[in-house]
Amino acid sequence: MLPVWQRLLQPHVESGAVVAVGVVQEQHPDRIRLYAQWRKLGWPVFVDALNLLDHQVVPIIVGINASGLVVMPSMRPDDLDVFLAKDFAPREHATPALPHPLAADAFFHAGKLDEAVAAYAAVVDKEAGDARAQFRLGVALLRRFESDARKPGDAQAAVGAWTRALALRPDQYIWRRRIQQYGPRLDKPYNMFGWIEEARGEIRDRGDEPVALAVEPRGTELVGREPVPTVQRAEPDREGKVPRDEAGLAEVEPVVTPARVRPGARVRVRLVFRVPKAFWNNEADPIAVHVAARGPFVLVEGNFAHPVPEEAETREERVLEFELAVADGARPGLHDLPAYALYNVCEKVGGQCLFLRRDFTFPVHVDPDAPKIQ
Repeated sequence: MLPVWQRLLQPHVESGAVVAVGVVQEQHPDRIRLYAQWRKLGWPVFVDALNLLDHQVVPIIVGINASGLVVMPSMRPDDLDVFLAKDFAPREHATPALPHPLAADAFFHAGKLDEAVAAYAAVVDKEAGDARAQFRLGVALLRRFESDARKPGDAQAAVGAWTRALALRPDQYIWRRRIQQYGPRLDKPYNMFGWIEEARGEIRDRGDEPVALAVEPRGTELVGREPVPTVQRAEPDREGKVPRDEAGLAEVEPVVTPARVRPGARVRVRLVFRVPKAFWNNEADPIAVHVAARGPFVLVEGNFAHPVPEEAETREERVLEFELAVADGARPGLHDLPAYALYNVCEKVGGQCLFLRRDFTFPVHVDPDAPKIQ
């Protein structure tokens, strides 16, 4: 999106002849700030995470006159000369209102994520067919999941809301891209965030410090369409002898994308590991995960090795991901697939270290009428 705006409008911005405002449909504002720093964008870029402008395509170019009024909210590339040549008098135009505002939008932009989630959920409970509310509910849920205020199930609920929204509006390209960001590799048009390390390197070469990211892209967000080898060890605890983590020293939260999948398609599963009551023991083997894929579900690729830091004990969040192919003849409905993780944790720094197992399941909802993601 942004390179198109840059090529079209940067010369005019530098000359002072026009004010251009970029509108980006992205979940994470700080990633756009990093991009703008990298490309030296000379105009404001607004992050419309909620898709308030109701755009369905990109790129988007917005023209603002000298009085600060939005006079061309959706310019085409060949509209630029018209905009530059026309004198938009302030009294002749008013900034258009947002097409479909919701009361919950104000909570979201104020950072009141609990209130935003509750308000969007109330709209959805009243009218399940409100596709915009479904999409915005997903945005708020994922934003909360990535904050310290996260609640169990937020990420999966976000994917579910986005999937329902796309089912209601299958022509909504912007919403589809949000699912693609976290979904199967083959559904992606390209590596969406592969530019980040290049950007950081060039910014540092200029003597600047890159914008810090609150949430680093990882796993599926950094995957393009190139094949990824599957690395799953032989079942490491076939006889179930490893003690279970009854104290909950470590937690695992599966996130399946998309929330509903057609037979013959794929789902991507992200496993988010946290140690709220302990520390990772980095002097022992890393996390080992076994997925009991069977019947119509086949493990096609994944990464089951997480880098181990140099420090003896750490508490960082760890993520492993894999993909399952769903056979053409898979039975419609909800399937709970079993898996388990083995990990080494210490009760405290320098304290007793344990080798433990946690069993869990993750849902795969097969639906012949699920929205197409690719």
